Amino acid sequence: MQPHEHVEELADVHAARALRQVEDLAEFSWALAKLPARQRAVLVLRYWTDLPVSEVADILGCTEGTVTSTASRAAARLAEILTYAKSPAT
Repeated sequence: MQPHEHVEELADVHAARALRQVEDLAEFSWALAKLPARQRAVLVLRYWTDLPVSEVADILGCTEGTVTSTASRAAARLAEILTYAKSPAT
């Protein structure tokens, strides 16, 4: 395993973990809609339909590393959106 593959694998694990913590489907859909189209596509294909990274990369016409890094960034952004939505109004 190359060093970059280990980093990509860890990013994928972190993204999956963040998405498993979503409890409210309506809130998830709302937050998902706030992401850019490519990030939404990666999250849905990778975790909702449970496709392997290689298949998502083929569908989107990008590299596996791009899928993994996009999933990681998208999951982090989704968590930010959901956290902000749950914080009390000031």
